[in-house]
Amino acid sequence: MAIKTGREERLLEREFIEQEGEIYIKRLEREKERREEEKAPGV
Repeated sequence: MAIKTGREERLLEREFIEQEGEIYIKRLEREKERREEEKAPGV
């Protein structure tokens, strides 16, 4: 049972890390868009 639990924990950790990565990438993209808008506000 311990082996299965460890595997399940790793899967949950991997899913959590993937979600965190997606959130981080989206935040970077929004920050980049915001900076581009500030650079060229009248365009």
